[in-house]
Amino acid sequence: FISLIENAFKHGVSSHKPSFIDITLREPPEGKVEFICKNSYFPKTESDKSGSGIGLELVKKRLQLVYPGNYTWKHRIDGDVYTTTLIIDTKK
Repeated sequence: FISLIENAFKHGVSSHKPSFIDITLREPPEGKVEFICKNSYFPKTESDKSGSGIGLELVKKRLQLVYPGNYTWKHRIDGDVYTTTLIIDTKK
């Protein structure tokens, strides 16, 4: 979860505009761990050189190595909000 939280701070906080980060971590009764992170979304400009996109690819590779077939990971942009949801099945 750390990489996803770091990503929210790196890309979801602005010193010039109002911004937010909302993190939820819970264990539903089905034996899963659910992590949801919502943060402000600021589209990259052409002059913005921060981040190469490799961070999310590395998270995906790590999940495939540690939890093969035992997780779902989704991320989406809805207006000015970026949401990433990671659910790990701890019973498998």
